[in-house]
Amino acid sequence: MGILFVVGIGPGNAACLTEAARRALDACDVIIGYARYTELIAPLYPDKQVIASGMRHEIERCLLALKTAAEGQTAALVCSGDPGIYGMAGLVYELSAQYVFDADIEIIPGITAASAGAALLGAPLMNDFAVISLSNLLTPQHDIDMRLTHAAQGGLCICLYNAASRTRPDALKHACGILSAYRSQQTVCGIARNIGRDGQSVRLVSLAELYNERLDMFCTVFIGNDATKRIHTRSGDKMFTRRGYNTELAVSAQTAADKSAVIVFAGTSDGETLINRLKQTYTVYISVATEYGERIFRKKYPDCILLTGRRDSSAIAELLREKHVQVVIDATHPYAQKAHRDISCAAELAGVPYYRLVREQTSAYAADDNAVHVVSSIAEACACVSAIDGNIFIASGSNAVHEYTALRGFPERVFIRVLPSAQIIEKCVRAGFSPNHIIAMQGVFSAELNAALFRQYQIRGLITKDSGNAGGFAEKMQAARQCDVIPVVISRPPEHTAQNGYSEAALIELLTGKR
Repeated sequence: MGILFVVGIGPGNAACLTEAARRALDACDVIIGYARYTELIAPLYPDKQVIASGMRHEIERCLLALKTAAEGQTAALVCSGDPGIYGMAGLVYELSAQYVFDADIEIIPGITAASAGAALLGAPLMNDFAVISLSNLLTPQHDIDMRLTHAAQGGLCICLYNAASRTRPDALKHACGILSAYRSQQTVCGIARNIGRDGQSVRLVSLAELYNERLDMFCTVFIGNDATKRIHTRSGDKMFTRRGYNTELAVSAQTAADKSAVIVFAGTSDGETLINRLKQTYTVYISVATEYGERIFRKKYPDCILLTGRRDSSAIAELLREKHVQVVIDATHPYAQKAHRDISCAAELAGVPYYRLVREQTSAYAADDNAVHVVSSIAEACACVSAIDGNIFIASGSNAVHEYTALRGFPERVFIRVLPSAQIIEKCVRAGFSPNHIIAMQGVFSAELNAALFRQYQIRGLITKDSGNAGGFAEKMQAARQCDVIPVVISRPPEHTAQNGYSEAALIELLTGKR
């Protein structure tokens, strides 16, 4: 019984060949592989038997390697990069399960193009990332498009293999078109060509520039995200993705520890001026419920400390003690009653002062009450718009999307606008909304854009909340009047612990002593 080593040879140069790969190649009797890869290894082992074959002969190569090992020899099946990443390792195991070969199989990992190319470009893969092949030879194009979409929606950095070929010259352009729906045109991207081989080169481009690049199969492409930056170093321009370390704090860790700590429970567009003023005096923690919120706030406040995830009152109280927080500011949405209760209860448990940032009331419909239906719950809103003929537009958030399935004519005539978060979109789909009835956008929206959407989807009824100026309520009401849309407004619940409620200006003066 022999041994089959499935060996990752890395980018192809001797310097990137791991010690484990060298030992396997030293020990083997025969080297088997795709001709281009065996050409990279053969000069290092002139006395070894080498069996090479061309493209589209992967099954034959793997069967030959298994048969050679079963006959008692030690075989090395070589793959570029890592054999378990778009290599032959999976196919070897698949074939060994179908045919009985009396041979041991050992996978020898190698340096893949994602890590080798990233090192040349800087550090673009410092946080969560996806590796996606654009080759549709073995993967349906629909699946590739779906993976690109989900990776982009999830905020992942993306490494693209097989970016283009003679038969797929527009594959990269097609991919960039999908990514552009979720990434800025100025997103930092990198191209690494002939990694570890003669003619090696790297370039940084924007996503807009990448769209027009004409590449080949020797290129590996890196797409950054909101946390990816371009910097100039002595060895040239590099790209890196921030992991989340607060390197931009203007004070040392000890100074930060000496400063009083304030935590702002966010989730809306409220409090921007407040946070900017507080961080001049305090160490500011910002707590958000979702990863989508974290990406938004990290971009806006890189010198604050982000905390992500939903917590009950006990967990919040423990957090306040752990971070030695001296002040709690509740800036969550005015309709988030459970969050208000949990945060105020936690502050009481931890013995920390609690302040509620109260969003201003609106008068957007006070002068036109006869044209507006004001209700106190989603159930009442659904009952109200069910009497309206035509399509219904939901602009009241995603916390209770399942309640809208009770609407007459659901889902054919019901459209919903939510934040562009993969989790929220999936939640809407699970509730029964078809994808072409889900509008995923981030506000605040102008009256013109609201009106355009109402006309596009032939809307006759609107369900919304009195979210104030910060939530774009006035703009929604203005668009409804322009388009003869009947608004149904879910009234704002009374603020919890209203005695601790302050406007933004009042909180700034209270906590900083300045107007």
